[in-house]
Amino acid sequence: QGSVERNYVDSMNHLYKATVSTGKTTSFILSGGDNVDNGKNFWQYMWMLDHQADSWANNTYVSVAGNHEKHHYDLTSNLATPSGATVLETGIYYSYNYQNTHFVILDTNDLDGEGNLSETQTEWLEADLAEADEDESVTFIIVTMHKGPYTAGSHAFDSDVIALRKQLTPIFAVYGVNLVLQGHDHTYSVSEYIDENGEKADVTYNYDGSVVTDGVLYVNLGTMGDKFYNYLYSDEVLIKTRDNAPEGLEKYLTADKYLELTETPVYANVSVDGDRITLKSYAYLADGSVVAVDNIMIARGALEAPKSKLPVGAVIGITVGAVALVGGIVCLFVFLGKKKTPVAA
Repeated sequence: QGSVERNYVDSMNHLYKATVSTGKTTSFILSGGDNVDNGKNFWQYMWMLDHQADSWANNTYVSVAGNHEKHHYDLTSNLATPSGATVLETGIYYSYNYQNTHFVILDTNDLDGEGNLSETQTEWLEADLAEADEDESVTFIIVTMHKGPYTAGSHAFDSDVIALRKQLTPIFAVYGVNLVLQGHDHTYSVSEYIDENGEKADVTYNYDGSVVTDGVLYVNLGTMGDKFYNYLYSDEVLIKTRDNAPEGLEKYLTADKYLELTETPVYANVSVDGDRITLKSYAYLADGSVVAVDNIMIARGALEAPKSKLPVGAVIGITVGAVALVGGIVCLFVFLGKKKTPVAA
């Protein structure tokens, strides 16, 4: 997202650095929306596709529709969409399986008069999640949406986001969603694990520190650009506090123990290894250094401790990377093994 050409040049530089940091060939890149600042402005799409041509030409892109792309087929008129997707004037929604992970792409521009997802999209979502939850080949369910229910910014208190929080919190928890990747608010935040009642879920821990829970984790990567929001909180938005700040980020820890990465782009690498999913986030500081922020592990169930350690450099399973751009997120997914094209359900 950007209003001037230079924004798209900077975004490409950030995207390139993040892609290189994964150390693997990208299988597909998932965008959390707001690819441009004004979906009706042809020049902005031209800047994006021209300056980011190498990335777009050599990767499969999957994109959520942001609120800046909600008018008259803005997104789908400029970017290819998968077969089987529901294409609306406001955006697009669909789902697909990739190896052991089920991905759901929602259109948070497709709302009713109360701010909920439309009745049609909601019925589709519940049926889709129910099928994925019963599918023995699916280990994890990841939802990506632009307007996120649990973020640490002003949009968390918009009337439509409040409605989405009330509507979707129980749906996600009941149908076994593990991770929700959000956009819209330009602030980095990680929620508590949240149950169907919008309260902190019970958690247990494996030998490696991974969490076992029926709760859902909501992560907002903030921005990879230069447009930042102020942090805002309330008791109804369960943003996780912390006992300390990661080394190098001490000045970003507030007195109430929230980590506020103001004026700081953030990206994340997410790896799925069998029954474990790991999200590692990183901050780009003004001096050009990259500092680790969070290392979050979610397990499908109890894990048995290995009898011996893996050799240094060994890589197992699926590697998934995520990078935030202005207004949303862009996820770089890297799967070991044969590369497949995502097919919408």
